[in-house]
Amino acid sequence: MKTHRTQSAQQGHKGDRRLIANLYPFLILALALLVLVSEAHSATISFDPNGKVVDVTPGQVVTVPVSVSLNGTTLPNYYASFGVIYSGGTLDRSWMSGGGYVSLNSWYKSRDIMLQIKPPVDAAAGSYTLTFSPAWLNSNEKLVATELTLYINVVAQTACKDVPSFSPIASSADSIETRNNKPVTVELSGNVSVPDGCEVEVLRYVLNDEYGELSLEEAVDLGADGSFKVGVQMVASRKGSDKDGRHYSIRFIAENESGIGESEETVFVVTHDNRAK
Repeated sequence: MKTHRTQSAQQGHKGDRRLIANLYPFLILALALLVLVSEAHSATISFDPNGKVVDVTPGQVVTVPVSVSLNGTTLPNYYASFGVIYSGGTLDRSWMSGGGYVSLNSWYKSRDIMLQIKPPVDAAAGSYTLTFSPAWLNSNEKLVATELTLYINVVAQTACKDVPSFSPIASSADSIETRNNKPVTVELSGNVSVPDGCEVEVLRYVLNDEYGELSLEEAVDLGADGSFKVGVQMVASRKGSDKDGRHYSIRFIAENESGIGESEETVFVVTHDNRAK
């Protein structure tokens, strides 16, 4: 009789364990739903901008204004006070300052904070992250903790301080005197002065036509000493009513790490009458 009771008890325990095992997934799902419902009725601290990419040069200060506000509040007279503190990232903590204490309520729904980032002059170029979190929360709203993350792009300062400059441009002719509608090539030459620490990345010329019929933009080879020479083709053609002749203009453009330098315009004229005599 005792053995029978023991077997029955063991079978009962096994049944309880099977019941718990069968209910376990439903218990987990119910708990997850409870958390989701709880968070759905919680206010959220938001940062704007969040996830912003900030470019900064070593030795210089960049100020990033950030707006802090509460979303999803439920109480008519809500309030929330908290600190915005550095909480992590790959950026050296000594490179930044700012953050501070924020107090929000139904009258002051958002506040601005200023974050300052200043990498030292010897900072390595590269991408870094900077993360802030709310701390020391004091609120009558249930709040969901969020983070502010900035992506810092440290750009190494270039040694190039100035744009290229040009010597006066020399040309093989000032006017075009050949038969009507015949192509003619004019030789132009000059020199580009490259500032210390710079390198000319692009040299080109731009040809503009008074009539808008001929427009060219082509690259030019630059010599090791900064000199260049190029032949530019134009057409000896003009309108009969154009008494002062057709004007072409050419301008040279050189670009380096600091920007663009331009030459003065060189103007060519298709003279008044180039018809065959």
